[in-house]
Order: sequence, then structure tokens, then C-alpha cells
Amino acid sequence: MEALINKIYEDTICSLKNLSNLQLDYFYNYFKHEYFYQSHYSSQECFKDKKKVLKIYRSIKKEKLRRLPEAI
Repeated sequence: MEALINKIYEDTICSLKNLSNLQLDYFYNYFKHEYFYQSHYSSQECFKDKKKVLKIYRSIKKEKLRRLPEAI
């Protein structure tokens, strides 16, 4: 899973298209929790990470909607 997370951080769109629906669900929940966890911190470094995580979270949500509109 660590390798997949690194791929998603490096190339979000291409990586998401290669995931199975089960993996997509897993990472949707993973990045949702990661985003809300980081919202408790206010340092500049965390802010940059939070923006990246939010971008990935939204991309995963769009990919889920593209595959299964009733999934979300």
C-alpha cells in the first residue's frame, strides 16, 4: 500500500485510473481521514500537505463518481 500511496502523491490522475474499485474506496477513506487529521494543525508545512491531500481526495471522489455515480 505504501508504494501505491507514493504513486498517488506523485501522479494522482494516472495512478487513480489504474486502481480497482476496492483500492479506490480504501484510498478515498484514507485521504478523507488524512485531510481531517491535518486540519487540526496550523503550521505552514502542514498547510501545504493539507492542500495536496485535499486535491488527491477530490480527485478520488471524481474518479469514484465517474465509475459509479451512486457510489458516493
